[in-house]
Amino acid sequence: MVNVKGAYFEGSQRPADEGGRIIWAPVPPGWDEFGYPEFDDRGRRNWFHIRGNLPGLRNAGREWQRVNDEFLTSLNFVQSIVDRRIFYRHQENGLLFVICVYVDDYWTYCEDDAEWDVFYRAWSARFDPSDSVVQAADDFCGVNYTLEPDGCLSASSLKLLESLKTMLDAFEKPRLCDTPMDPSVVPLLSALPTASNPLLPDRVQSARSILGLGMFIVRGTRPDGLFAGTALAPFVVVNLTRIVWTALLRWAHYLVNTRDRRLLLRPLPPGTVSAFVACSDSSSINYPLPGDARMAELPVASMGGFSLYFPGSGSFLNECRAPKHLTDSSAGAELNIASWAGKAIIPVRMLLNELRLGSPGPTTLEIDASALLDAIAMDKVSRKQRFQAARLAMLRTWQADGVLTLKKVKSEDMRADILSKAMAPAALFHRGSRLLLTGSVDVGDT
Repeated sequence: MVNVKGAYFEGSQRPADEGGRIIWAPVPPGWDEFGYPEFDDRGRRNWFHIRGNLPGLRNAGREWQRVNDEFLTSLNFVQSIVDRRIFYRHQENGLLFVICVYVDDYWTYCEDDAEWDVFYRAWSARFDPSDSVVQAADDFCGVNYTLEPDGCLSASSLKLLESLKTMLDAFEKPRLCDTPMDPSVVPLLSALPTASNPLLPDRVQSARSILGLGMFIVRGTRPDGLFAGTALAPFVVVNLTRIVWTALLRWAHYLVNTRDRRLLLRPLPPGTVSAFVACSDSSSINYPLPGDARMAELPVASMGGFSLYFPGSGSFLNECRAPKHLTDSSAGAELNIASWAGKAIIPVRMLLNELRLGSPGPTTLEIDASALLDAIAMDKVSRKQRFQAARLAMLRTWQADGVLTLKKVKSEDMRADILSKAMAPAALFHRGSRLLLTGSVDVGDT
């Protein structure tokens, strides 16, 4: 894991005859002491002609990307056709070297120490290495990585969670919750108060900061809080009422108070063929906790989520969807989420094939809806299913082509439940353990 220092100073502006722009900037006040007076002897303003790259320019990121791409391809790295921020190189000895670029940060995977040394020397000679490269090995892109005694790598967002806690200390502490899908944290979207409740304009900036930092955390290491943040996001931006503000605080406090949960990455045995599994689930947004009758009288709205992961090695891709009216039936909701999961499965399979890590056979998609399985097996769609015919056709085609296979699992074994349902704390921890592989897990998952 490495970081380029001053990445947005790399590169230069293209000449105007090549489609570039001529950029001028006034000399800032106070630069006289550096030999660059703000005005000349006649009182006219002095200007800089910007020839290189600078942070703040509209094309600064694109220029850095061009420089970085040219550097990596000059070292015989191939840019992935699936994800343009992934570069890879197959060594002559059959080993693999992969670089994932996130702005100016590199996440690297190299099976050959000698090749890594050669690359690092070339990289250090071309760029100015960051002073925090050593620290980045432990805390990279907001994620803290810890090598456990058993060889596992645990990932968490400890520093970001501390920053989130600092933000929350400035506000009132709401009643805490044991699950992010608690109905009072994710109220029924269509029932959230609008004009009848006073807005909180003075809290909008703080709410956006809390939401932004929290979503960065859940997308990186805590998918159990992903749907709640996704559901609240639109209301934080345009309709920050007292109810939304309180729900946001409860969600953020849930993340802070459960900071000890980590994403656990277990190394697969040598020679193991890489394979991944998917699971998808849909639910009702006002699904009550066991024994909790709150909001039970409200109409139902649909939602759902899916996850892709390597069994025994850790979850790596989670998504949630939260439209007000996902579909008009439970089976239709399951179909929508399953089709989204299928769309996510295809590029991952393409990337694995591109890296020569492709797994034999179709990818398993776990679902707990018998109605969906029955619909896939039908020769014809019913009249009620005519609006879902396209999605049914997609799943049927993927299954016939060997891209995926649908597997029925018991509802109590559905891992994706932590993305779509409110559960008692014990159930939430159990499902999270099966998906994140943290804490106590089933023998079959290890």
